[in-house]
Amino acid sequence: MRTALFITAAAFAIAAHAADAPQVPHYALDPAKSTLAFSFVQACAQNQGRFTRFPVNFDFSPDNLAAGHLEVVVEMGSLDTGDQERDDRALPGRDFHERTVIRA
Repeated sequence: MRTALFITAAAFAIAAHAADAPQVPHYALDPAKSTLAFSFVQACAQNQGRFTRFPVNFDFSPDNLAAGHLEVVVEMGSLDTGDQERDDRALPGRDFHERTVIRA
């Protein structure tokens, strides 16, 4: 009985502390105003490319850093080097173009 009472009291204390924690605002990257670019060397020539689809979502509050969350999804199939032949033929196959999720 005492154990159940203690667990119940602890649950209320945790809930009360969570209620006191400041809300963490949610943000989403605006794709129309964002770029994810890269550079590479091929045949001794400097080249550039970009990913056209890379949704980014994050939660951040300077008052509650522990509740922060960042999610970046880079859709590898959206890679664009400006050279369609290179993009279609020279890049690795299907495994390379799978969607990759990195969470921090």
